[in-house]
Amino acid sequence: MPGRLLSKPRFGGNEALPRLSVVMPVKNAMPFLDAAIASIIEQNFTDFELVIGDDGSTDGSTGCLRGWAARDARIRLMERTRSGGPVGSSNWVANAARSAIVARMDADDIAHPDRLGRQIELLDARPDVVLVGTLFEAIDSKGRITRRSGSRPVDGRDAPPIAHGSIMYRKAVFDAVGGYAAGTDYFEDTDLYYRIVAAGTLMVLTEPLYRYRFSETSSRLNIPVARLQHAFDVLRAKKRADRRLPPAPIPAGDLRPDTLRAVGSLRLWSGGRPGVLRDLLRSRALGWNVDAVRTVAWAVWGTISPGTLRASIRLVGRLRARTANRRAGDSRMIEWHPRHAPVPGDTGTAIRPGWSVIDGARASGGDEQAAADRIRSR
Repeated sequence: MPGRLLSKPRFGGNEALPRLSVVMPVKNAMPFLDAAIASIIEQNFTDFELVIGDDGSTDGSTGCLRGWAARDARIRLMERTRSGGPVGSSNWVANAARSAIVARMDADDIAHPDRLGRQIELLDARPDVVLVGTLFEAIDSKGRITRRSGSRPVDGRDAPPIAHGSIMYRKAVFDAVGGYAAGTDYFEDTDLYYRIVAAGTLMVLTEPLYRYRFSETSSRLNIPVARLQHAFDVLRAKKRADRRLPPAPIPAGDLRPDTLRAVGSLRLWSGGRPGVLRDLLRSRALGWNVDAVRTVAWAVWGTISPGTLRASIRLVGRLRARTANRRAGDSRMIEWHPRHAPVPGDTGTAIRPGWSVIDGARASGGDEQAAADRIRSR
């Protein structure tokens, strides 16, 4: 879906292009938009263009973006009135990038001042690295830190513990793998990681250089739960070469506990209650086993006292992280591989290591909030 280019690029003629393109899709990002843009404009690394795509905003974001574009010549603002959705808007801004290296930024998050410099330094030093992301800290609508990166173990899992908005990648490789794939709304980032890691190395910087906002106003919390479960099922099928894609979204009574827990976790870390107890108890997929009892207990606890539940999860996470990261050693960066990925030429599914630390050590452990962390799309 084409859009209008509102601000003229400052790079043209014989003038050299910037080293980096930062791309940001925006859809109704008030009141957090100013802080997100300022965190990029104020980066210590300055040789970049900021490509912003206003994807049909109706909440005042458009006027805010036009003000920023008028004040800083590095900003290229595009506008359109019809939204392209998570995948469409992500490809829209990514395709508009003109530099060989591209950084993603989400419109309600905050980047550390050294983020861009640290990431481009790694890409310059390691030609084999095609994508790098960073660990992150969770913040609420008021910018208060609700989870520090040290409260989560850096371990093997089916998706790297990075925020979508923290990634930086080589545009040639992104284009070669087809960019964000159609039909992957709500997990377009994870799908991209699975495809791009086959073309090179995916690294995670273990220093938290990004703040990821959990907010009650986030569009993530307005995703119909049945659609979200269907997205999870599609992702699982795409990760396994021997599984068919699932049919259309299922009835509410068939919602799985893992999906409800993911949604409840988003609400919990946004400062509210999980709000999924009733749906859990009427789910035909619940069953009654140890995991089911734990999930129901989690939902009851979150209903009665969400604050103490958050505190207990942070405490358990810190203890796990301390053990897991001690095994990893003092590593500033970690290479990620998906644990479950089809091997080229094999129709089955291979089990691969989740992480390989630079010095050869490994980290292990779990994070009961990993499911919620995977819902990255705005």
